Amino acid sequence: MWALAARARPVLLGPCRRAYTATPLPPFRILFCGSDDFSVAALDAVVSAAAALLLYAERAGLPATPLGGHISTLALPTPFSERAEPEPKTEANRADLLLTASFGHIIPAPLLARFPHSLNVHPSLLPAYRGAAPVQWAITRGETETGVSVQTLVERQRGVDAGEILGAVGGVPIKPEDTYATLLPRLAGIGGALLVDILRRMRAGTVEPRSQDAARITRAPKITPETARVAWARPAADVERLHRAIAHQQPLWATLVLPSGAVRVQLLDVRLSAHANDDDNVPGTAVFDRATRTMRVKCADGWVEVARVKAEGGKAVHVGDWWNGLPPDARKSRRVVFE
Repeated sequence: MWALAARARPVLLGPCRRAYTATPLPPFRILFCGSDDFSVAALDAVVSAAAALLLYAERAGLPATPLGGHISTLALPTPFSERAEPEPKTEANRADLLLTASFGHIIPAPLLARFPHSLNVHPSLLPAYRGAAPVQWAITRGETETGVSVQTLVERQRGVDAGEILGAVGGVPIKPEDTYATLLPRLAGIGGALLVDILRRMRAGTVEPRSQDAARITRAPKITPETARVAWARPAADVERLHRAIAHQQPLWATLVLPSGAVRVQLLDVRLSAHANDDDNVPGTAVFDRATRTMRVKCADGWVEVARVKAEGGKAVHVGDWWNGLPPDARKSRRVVFE
């Protein structure tokens, strides 16, 4: 089996022979592509399910990704050997199964065509949340449950995450306090187990692919800086969920207009406020609460509290320290307005 981290060269781990039947079958020769903790869990599950790792491992300049760092911790039969120039085309040609999980890249059609089988582990119940950020958008949109799917990889022209479903596990609860960092590990463990089950059923010839229901497609586009821009006219719960979903990669931000000019401010610690709603403040109004030492910001139907901020060009500080650095008029009125 080979493993390929995003932005890395192929890594040879050796083929793994599985003991699913009394009669040994040829081992899957796998090219694995991934980049994060979700892909690490899938790789671990496949390696753990192998009856043996028959060859050796080679590492070729893996970058500092969770998958790249994890490769060297796997219990392999021989130590890693370094080589200056890997041969990805030769290695890909030797593999008969392509596996991806959180790889972050579209596999080109010519590469897909080299493999008899190409599978992807996706952290949603497809066709819901097709795209690069299914976990983030499930939290953002207030879903209470999610799941994991294993699908076939198809050419880009057919659509992103548009393959046939080979298996899925649903009913995974999204807790009210869940963040990306707390939900992803639960999905990762489920995804790894599901992948191993699918591979075993492929060997047994009992996999039953099914097409995705086009009427149920929803999208999970890539998270960008613009995604993190706060729309204060939205409900407070929407703003708080967005923070829980994407703060690990894109902190929420808003623009504050001061006499000296507009300043982009990142909101680093956001939670719902119990402060009663009122009609005297427009959405985006920020008030410093000296009792709690937090900044309350008005949304459409209530408030969120912010404990830490980072102004453009500055460092992350407690909101009280940042507030003390505002112009005297703003400090005296104890309120400013974010756009």
